[in-house]
Amino acid sequence: MRLTLIGYSDEEGRDIVEDGFCAAVVEYYAKWSKPRQPGGNIKAQQALRLIQHLGMRVFIH
Repeated sequence: MRLTLIGYSDEEGRDIVEDGFCAAVVEYYAKWSKPRQPGGNIKAQQALRLIQHLGMRVFIH
């Protein structure tokens, strides 16, 4: 499976990653990563709840 969208890039030539990959990264930080400080992954947990409710593409836009 490709992580980037074929044929899409920004003005600086950087590749655009798939929304499913972005969601997986947020889920990792929200659920499984060890925060450096207590409560350090709260933003990721909030973002994950929004992603689960709205969907990743809507969340990005």
